[in-house]
Amino acid sequence: MCSFIKEPVPTCYLVVGEEVNETELNAIQDLKNDLEKTLSGEVKVFSDIKKVPKKGTVILLGTP
Repeated sequence: MCSFIKEPVPTCYLVVGEEVNETELNAIQDLKNDLEKTLSGEVKVFSDIKKVPKKGTVILLGTP
């Protein structure tokens, strides 16, 4: 029987605009949940790109 070693996935960061509305927040939360399930890793949401760490995947969403 083979066992597979699952490599850890780097953290993914979603950066949203500062004036995001409720509909956008709901869509962002759905995307966050889907990414966490797919990547088996943590996804963090920020509204200030300056606070996002230098390592990991960064996805910019919406209008800044």
